[in-house]
Amino acid sequence: MKGSLNIKNVMALIAVALVWGYLVKSKFGLFETEELIDTSFVGTNIHSAKPYDKDTFKLKLVAKDPFLGGKRFITKTNSNLKPNLQPQLKAPSILKIKKWPNIAYFGYVKNRTKGKQACLVQINSHTSKMFLGSIHNEVILKSIFKDSIRVVFQGEVKTIVKD
Repeated sequence: MKGSLNIKNVMALIAVALVWGYLVKSKFGLFETEELIDTSFVGTNIHSAKPYDKDTFKLKLVAKDPFLGGKRFITKTNSNLKPNLQPQLKAPSILKIKKWPNIAYFGYVKNRTKGKQACLVQINSHTSKMFLGSIHNEVILKSIFKDSIRVVFQGEVKTIVKD
């Protein structure tokens, strides 16, 4: 039975042929008939419908806000007072907020005299030896660990992991 096709294979071949036929028809426009255009009315004067009229209307103010459960939001005011239509602008407060510098921690320095702890820190591509509590480029070294350090910059504390 190697030479004969069973029903499943025949159905699959028919489905594939239909799909390919649809794709060819939609892509290349084959099997389409051209529509004939009636040109007998070309010389006649065609009057269009009424020209477009602009739709205008006036909005009325509603005394109750539908979203506040019927509470009134329009209050009666003295008609002699004119509303202030210019917004009140406040002068912006100027705060000097600096961006955190680039900080890299390279490790701590062993101290045999048991004095202050020290470590190698790079702040904005400037490597220096910093002691516990020292300040460099407004960065305060708070604590030193083997794998990280804790620094403070403008009141914000960050932990820097060893590179």
